Amino acid sequence: MDSALRSYLKDMDSFFYGGNGWQAGLYQLVTDLDHSQAEWKPGEGRNSIWKIVKHIIFWKYSILSFKNGNPLSAKERQEGDWKEIPQNTSEDLWRQELKLLEETHLKMKEMIVKTGSELFNPDNDESNYIRENLIHDSYHAGQIGLIRILQGIKPIQYQ
Repeated sequence: MDSALRSYLKDMDSFFYGGNGWQAGLYQLVTDLDHSQAEWKPGEGRNSIWKIVKHIIFWKYSILSFKNGNPLSAKERQEGDWKEIPQNTSEDLWRQELKLLEETHLKMKEMIVKTGSELFNPDNDESNYIRENLIHDSYHAGQIGLIRILQGIKPIQYQ
C-alpha cells in the first residue's frame, strides 16, 4: 500500500477515533453520550446528535452502495437523508446506532484499500466523492461538538 493511501486511512481514523490535533474525533464525541443526550435538540426544527449520526451513516452507506455498483436513486437518497430517530428511544437503540456508525467507518476503510491509489485521481469523480466523506464527517463532528456545549456536556480531551 502506498504512503498516500496509508496517510489517508490514518486521517480517517484520527478524525473518527481522535488524535488529529484539530478537534475531537467523531466517534469520540458520541460514545460517552447516553440516549437522552443523543436525542436532545437545541430547538424546534434543529437536529439532535442522534439524527446527525443517522445522517452520517446514511451517506457512508450511499457511498458504499455507489462503489459496489448499486448507486441509490435520487428518491432513495432523498428518503434516506435526515431520517428521524426512533420515537421510543432507548439506550440499547442508541448503542446499536453507534455500532452501525463504527461498522460503516470500517467498511469505508476496506473499500478505500480496494480502491487503492485511484482514490487520488482528481479526474475520477467517483474518487472525489469518496474522499469528500472525510470532510463531511468532520463538518458534522463540529456540529455535534456544539450541541454538546449547548447541553453543558464536558468537552472531549483530544490530542
